[in-house]
Amino acid sequence: MGGDDQDWANVTAINVLGARVAANAVLPELRDGRGSLLFTGGGYALSPSKEFASLSVGKAALRAYVQVLHDQLAGTGVHATSVTIAREIGGGEARFDPAVLAQAYLELHNQPEAEWQHELMRY
Repeated sequence: MGGDDQDWANVTAINVLGARVAANAVLPELRDGRGSLLFTGGGYALSPSKEFASLSVGKAALRAYVQVLHDQLAGTGVHATSVTIAREIGGGEARFDPAVLAQAYLELHNQPEAEWQHELMRY
């Protein structure tokens, strides 16, 4: 598999440990009321690439982490979800326009708790 050990460690740290550190930093502020932790993943989590093996594994690990965090926070008033974007942002398709994606994040934040999901996928 491509990349050396340091590359794999860096990608894992960025994708998973970075998300965990960020979540742990803001969770104490959100526990007394409604809040959202919104993470962004990529299509390699769903369709790994041999050319980008470490990135593929990192995105898959981030996706798994957010699913677990979503379950752990159930009933606390805090929504953890990821938006998996499997195409190029701003690449000409309307659904991947930055303003459209921003609206999707806002809608996730404003969802009623009964509709919370662990992931929104954009193919």
